[in-house]
Amino acid sequence: MKEPPQIPGRFRLIGETILDWAIKAVTDTMLFADGPSKNKGAFGTAAHQELKHKVQSYKPLPGVEVVAEPYFDGNGIEEKADSKGDLGVDVVVKYNKKNIVAFDLKIGKGYSKKGVADRVKRIGTDVIQIRIKVSGK
Repeated sequence: MKEPPQIPGRFRLIGETILDWAIKAVTDTMLFADGPSKNKGAFGTAAHQELKHKVQSYKPLPGVEVVAEPYFDGNGIEEKADSKGDLGVDVVVKYNKKNIVAFDLKIGKGYSKKGVADRVKRIGTDVIQIRIKVSGK
């Protein structure tokens, strides 16, 4: 079994903050949403929006950028919007404009091995899936 990706040492606290926010996004969506979600997809979308809102205002350190919902084309070029053939993740942490680590919140099923490998290749860094199973949604 392969070891999970490791967050580089000095960025570990930032990674832990993002992990905490992902968990909080899911629990807040469960506890404070306006009524029950219609389905698992609607619940996941609401939780992702909650995470995106937290990430967009996060400026941890000089030289560090935390980007919400970036997409990458077939050449690994970052784009702001999703176009056909692009692959995205929920969060990318950059240091001096270089991608350091990426995170993707998954409600239920995660990526296949190929899905992870494709994202790692395009983004140029490890992709950590934050997989949270939500029962009853």
